[in-house]
Amino acid sequence: MTWAIFRAVWAALGLGHDRVGHWGNPCYFPDFCYNWGSPVRFVTDMYSLEMHERELQRAGQLRTLRVAGSVRNPLVMIASAYCYHHGGQEDTNVMFYPKGTVQSLGPEDGVAFVAQRMMVLMDNLTAFYETPRNDTLRLSFEEADGSSEGFDQEVGRLLDFWFQGVPLHADDRRRALEAARQGDLHRHPYPGHTNDDACMQVAQHAVFSMPADLLGIYQSYARRLGYPYTEELLPQRAALAPSNRGPFEHPVKVRTE
Repeated sequence: MTWAIFRAVWAALGLGHDRVGHWGNPCYFPDFCYNWGSPVRFVTDMYSLEMHERELQRAGQLRTLRVAGSVRNPLVMIASAYCYHHGGQEDTNVMFYPKGTVQSLGPEDGVAFVAQRMMVLMDNLTAFYETPRNDTLRLSFEEADGSSEGFDQEVGRLLDFWFQGVPLHADDRRRALEAARQGDLHRHPYPGHTNDDACMQVAQHAVFSMPADLLGIYQSYARRLGYPYTEELLPQRAALAPSNRGPFEHPVKVRTE
């Protein structure tokens, strides 16, 4: 979701592929990572407080650093990640190697496996977003994914944040918002980017059957981020999940001159 928004907004505003950057960990193929020196970059699977400090130093006194990313309840994210990969999506994702492992595991073993493999990312996510900062915008995955109205609201917040101090012309803002709507699955359903409701229900229950120490770590993540952290408090029907990565390790980073 965030990647679709990022690409659409900047393209609508005239910033082409050659002027934006993308970086990930790992770089899966030669042109997966590019333009690290661009002032507008999308970062996959690697942003952290440590990287944020380096970026602040890099920006220095003459530039403003603005970082935005969507956040989702970690207890729901691991259920979503299990269902997504159990269904065969992104089978080259090295986080869950050996290839085919998640597909071969039932809910209880599979959710615990996914939770273990995602722990470094969850550590980074929680540490980065649990404390508000003026240079960081935390978008709500639940709001953006829940309805088209919520999607528009979160994109509006993103545009306000990115262009604070340099307001967009009304026509540019409308064009950017309309372009971003391509990432709204309510308006534009995309096969393969939603999970089966039955799988999500079983997987969400399996989360609370994880070993006590592992469950405790994930409940701590949820609590620190202000989310419900017991099974009784979670919504009965899990939200749609564009991917296991979308909700958390896609901070959209823009540094303005």
